[in-house]
Amino acid sequence: MKKWLVVVIFLLITVIEFIVAREISYPPGEEQLKILNIFNIGGDLSLWGLRFGTFLVSCGYLWIWYKLASKYISKNVVLWSCIFVLISPTFFALWLIHPLIVAKLFVIIGSLYVFFVYLKNVRFVAIGLGLIVLVLGANLILFNNRPTILSKLSLGGAQDEVTIRISSEDTLSPRIMTPLWLRRVSYNKYFFIYRNVIKEILPFFDVETLFFQEVHPMEQKSIVMFYWPEIYLCIFGIYFLMKIKNKQTTKFLIICLIISLIDYLSYSGDKGLRMVFIMLPISITLSEAVVNLDSSRIKGYGLAGFFLIAFGILTIYSFGINFYDMTVRREYWFDNRPLAYQFWFENLRAVDISLYSRIQVTTLIGNTKAYCRFYLGEKCDQPNIIFNNFNAKSDILVGNSIYAGFAGEFVGPKFNNDIDENWKEIAQNQGWSFMAHKRLRDTIANQYGNDIGLAIR
Repeated sequence: MKKWLVVVIFLLITVIEFIVAREISYPPGEEQLKILNIFNIGGDLSLWGLRFGTFLVSCGYLWIWYKLASKYISKNVVLWSCIFVLISPTFFALWLIHPLIVAKLFVIIGSLYVFFVYLKNVRFVAIGLGLIVLVLGANLILFNNRPTILSKLSLGGAQDEVTIRISSEDTLSPRIMTPLWLRRVSYNKYFFIYRNVIKEILPFFDVETLFFQEVHPMEQKSIVMFYWPEIYLCIFGIYFLMKIKNKQTTKFLIICLIISLIDYLSYSGDKGLRMVFIMLPISITLSEAVVNLDSSRIKGYGLAGFFLIAFGILTIYSFGINFYDMTVRREYWFDNRPLAYQFWFENLRAVDISLYSRIQVTTLIGNTKAYCRFYLGEKCDQPNIIFNNFNAKSDILVGNSIYAGFAGEFVGPKFNNDIDENWKEIAQNQGWSFMAHKRLRDTIANQYGNDIGLAIR
């Protein structure tokens, strides 16, 4: 592929993504708030400065990936690989919302480059172990979370599962007559550890998250990684990769897959965010299909040319539809919690806080004070601004005050989240005067409903 064409494609996709980002107008995520709070800054200008910086870091890890992978794979293949990643909504979502995950990818890919280029004489096993430790450390330092796989290795938890299983069988009628000692051979804590670890690993191979998320998202909050037409390229790409006899190429892709799995198991978050690294080796698979089919077309195979044209049309269509869909249904693809905070604090920004005895904003869904600082700045330090959830049925409420929260906080929570459809009218009859209210698409505070509001007591 000619360099000028690559530059044109890159600039075109970049412009499209930034236009879409402005149309979406998505508020800051928790990762972005952590970074902004370190520098004690807020507001849209700071947020977009951070996003632009994150985009540059994203381009940086793609550049390192190109320099690294092209040492083992054709440069043309790696260029296509970068384009496949660049047009992915996951790449877009990462620089838009998740700067820490982008930083992690930069560190991992940069370390891969160091290991494979400058430490190439070190034994392959040592390189693999070093990278595994690096991935575990990056997740621990950047996100301070306990790897999900560790909870599956607990002997105490496995023993509890054994006890529950055997106790359940003992209550069956008619009773299972298998001797207890024989059942313990099958239902022991080591078997349950094995079962739980396998259950944790198998979703890593979920093609639903990789290729079909935009077709039927199944109520998951997971952004599209690859468009569904690309699954056909993946099948062809696997076939072409199996024909490659270069051992260094095979080792390189194997270590990338191992790192992807380790990253998946050591990060506790949404499945789509746990699988981000695997985009790179899979993009190589897709690219192998494009380059090899294009070579077949040059040699005169008409079917390969027809397939490439059809694939190109479908991919461009999928790219346009997915990015357009994000502009009109941001609450469908992204986390609704920042949208709730955006609604509350943008409404409070127009209020003269000094006129009220109390401004109380719920804390049911996260770090409310951090969002307040982003939207209202130093106003958040005033003593009449309170960050705490409330229950109008049981709490003593202060008059001449504004409360911002969920429907269940105004009329009382319900165990099954079945808040009355007429909750607003019920609350008004109990002395509330609503300034604004809104319905969210998803339940983000179970038992408190999908509606949020601001009301004067």
